Amino acid sequence: MMLRERMMEHIPLIAVLAVLALLHAAFSPIAEPFKCGDETRHTMTGVFVRDAIADLPASASDARGYATRYYFQYPCLGIIIWPPFFYAVEGVAMYIFGIEYWVGRVCIYLFGIMAFIYAYRLFRKNHDTLTATASVALLGMAPLVFEYCAYIMLEVPTLALVVGSIYHFERYLDHQRRHDAFFACLLAALAALTRFDGIVLFPFILLRLGFTQNWRLLKRGPVLLSIAFALLLTVPYYLFTWNVYGAGIEHSVTSGTGYNKTSWLSPRNFWLYITYVPVLVGWCATAFCIVGIIYSLVVDRVKSGVYFCILAAVYIMFVPLAEPGPQHAIYWVPALAFFAVRGVVALARGRKLLAGIACGFMIFGTAYETFSPLKQSQGKMLYISGTGKAAQWVLQHAKTDRPMCYEGQLNGAFILAMRQQDGTRSKRIIRADKLLYSVYSDPMGGYEEYAKTDQEMLELLHRYDPEFVLVEQDEIFWATNAGKRLRHILATHSDEYRLETTIPFETNYGNYAKSPILIYRKLRENPQRMSILEIPIMALRDKLQAK
Repeated sequence: MMLRERMMEHIPLIAVLAVLALLHAAFSPIAEPFKCGDETRHTMTGVFVRDAIADLPASASDARGYATRYYFQYPCLGIIIWPPFFYAVEGVAMYIFGIEYWVGRVCIYLFGIMAFIYAYRLFRKNHDTLTATASVALLGMAPLVFEYCAYIMLEVPTLALVVGSIYHFERYLDHQRRHDAFFACLLAALAALTRFDGIVLFPFILLRLGFTQNWRLLKRGPVLLSIAFALLLTVPYYLFTWNVYGAGIEHSVTSGTGYNKTSWLSPRNFWLYITYVPVLVGWCATAFCIVGIIYSLVVDRVKSGVYFCILAAVYIMFVPLAEPGPQHAIYWVPALAFFAVRGVVALARGRKLLAGIACGFMIFGTAYETFSPLKQSQGKMLYISGTGKAAQWVLQHAKTDRPMCYEGQLNGAFILAMRQQDGTRSKRIIRADKLLYSVYSDPMGGYEEYAKTDQEMLELLHRYDPEFVLVEQDEIFWATNAGKRLRHILATHSDEYRLETTIPFETNYGNYAKSPILIYRKLRENPQRMSILEIPIMALRDKLQAK
């Protein structure tokens, strides 16, 4: 009977997960990675891990050399820039199921399921089934969470590991079971090894220990051993990253790299993160969230303490950074969802039927806010497809073993497509934004040209001698002088470059539908082309070399 009751208790969670899965299947087409530019890096780094597994033991005997050579062939990796745990999971999945975009997407969905299950268990620990079910439904329907579940980005895996760590930490506070201490520390370490945002758990734990007056737990053997194990997992990687990429981290934290960058401890950030709340959960839930926070402060402070600590830890951790963004505040969403539901329950004055109906309307309102922008994008979440066809065309029409050069913000998607379709791994891709110029994330973060005249650019291209130069017709998100110069040279130097074909994008994303890929063939072959490559890495303030 007890087993049956436990199974019945999980039926609401299963129903919520099933509805979310159906919604993603209906609104999230699988095309090619593009999200923020980062998605292509996250996907391709998983492919790198897959190839490293396939190339064992050679890849392990010279790990640094292997990674460097791989980057020169496929210059689209997130190694060092982001921690390695998700890439390990994705790489193993691709080793088993193949080098496919959908494999990485499934990994993200599974982490999303993990986040929802742990969140439900956290909500249910001190509150009833209605509160837990409505809160997890709101979490899954929240605009930012639903969106990031549909792309290969690191926020949802990190959210899953953060919520899991918090759940086991709370269980340890209640029962002092050693396995909860171990899993809390293990999941915290894996969160920090998935995205640097994972260190938000450090201020959370300090706040929670202070809130509950449980500092003595830090002296217990299981806790000390679990902390030592977590440090053993994370500290070597963080020290290595700081040694290699410390300048890049410092630049991102203090100066920022994007158009929305501010500065370290910018006064703007202190109110900016508050304005992200409607972006995270929608206006409908925000209104109830305010009521729920006030209600919980007055009558439910102890049971709701964990959620106040989540809000405080995220605020403390990310407000000082020069690179503000709602993606950093995604770890707020479980707490915001909880407070929104508590606000509805408070207004219902204990009438469960009324509270359930009101929660349903709130979740429906949040879903409307999540899906209403899709009316402008053919009823689907944003997608792009086209670089795969471009890769197929150049592979079919290549006459030599010379490299390919790609200019455009979807260079990572093209590199992935080349790796997928070139089973022998014989072709090399050169990124124009490494050969001709360089940017630090985007031109606002840093920009440097290596060919400042038409003649210098022609000479540099001839030196590395790509058989094909592919360019996106327009520069969609930002324009560079080097990008304009390259497009002008290709269009006007018909004695050097011939336009062979154009590949249109199939997309509902911005102006990409009007900006096809132009494929030019370089007519004059250089028999003495450069065999030693140098790639400037602005974030590392150094150059990589390889043959």
